[in-house]
Amino acid sequence: MRYLELENVFETTEWILGRFLFEDYLVSIKKKQWLRINRIIKSLILLVVMGRRLIK
Repeated sequence: MRYLELENVFETTEWILGRFLFEDYLVSIKKKQWLRINRIIKSLILLVVMGRRLIK
């Protein structure tokens, strides 16, 4: 019983740490790459719009 409780504590701690690290990682990615992603999305939208105009 004791062993299982310890295991649960470790898993929970690991999960919480993982969450925090993952969120930090996501925030840093968003800061660095958001502009690039934004540009890619805008160019894709432009391509779709231009493609539709050409098809029509």
